[in-house]
Amino acid sequence: MKRLLLIVLPLLLIVGCSKEPINYEETLNERDGVFYTKDTNKPYSGQVFSLFDDGKKKEEGTLKDGKMISRTEWKWYSNGQKKYEGNYKDGKPDGLWTNWKKNGEKES
Repeated sequence: MKRLLLIVLPLLLIVGCSKEPINYEETLNERDGVFYTKDTNKPYSGQVFSLFDDGKKKEEGTLKDGKMISRTEWKWYSNGQKKYEGNYKDGKPDGLWTNWKKNGEKES
């Protein structure tokens, strides 16, 4: 029994500590610009994404203490073309952002 625990416990720790990106629209709540986990009600840290109804990726980025901190891409177009790309700092847009038209041409 002890041998089994010595094998299973480290595996559980590895799996529990590794964070796969999560769909934040389904698993987090936003209050005052901070994203909280629904089950623990703590600010979330880790990679996030969201999807369109057809399953195509709409957004991706990284949260730290519930606030967006990394480059984020929005894929608003049904053809998968990016519409916006930029950076966040302390949960707010920061620096230059790039915008594209639906045909893939840079807009600004």
